[in-house]
Amino acid sequence: MKQKTVLFVDDDERMLGSLRRAFIDEPYTTLLACGAREAIDLLRKNEVHVLVTDLRMPDMSGLDLLEIVKSEYSEIIMIVLSGQSQLAQPEVSAITRGVHQDEIFAFAAKVDGAEELQGIVRKAIESCEQTLPAPS
Repeated sequence: MKQKTVLFVDDDERMLGSLRRAFIDEPYTTLLACGAREAIDLLRKNEVHVLVTDLRMPDMSGLDLLEIVKSEYSEIIMIVLSGQSQLAQPEVSAITRGVHQDEIFAFAAKVDGAEELQGIVRKAIESCEQTLPAPS
């Protein structure tokens, strides 16, 4: 079976370093993007199965990135990661709607820790593997 790839997107380089360390031993390839525009570039060059993105980034919001992924890479499983304890109502509405419409796989708070996020990503990878067609 082909190895899966997870793309983590955050504008905070320290957070990306933490993610790199937390996911180094996981059985899938991890890519890191410092912002949404870098993420789009990586999506064009790599087959990505799961996207984990921060919401608030200066170059483009995570919600805007999710809209692009939804329209151009609909097979990618999307997870929202946020460090904001108080999200604005439009963000909450968009996330809630996305989760209910099965467009967003899960929402994770950065304060929940690496183990919580690892579990969510593992479930996303399992979900991705279950939706693949059986080999002929």
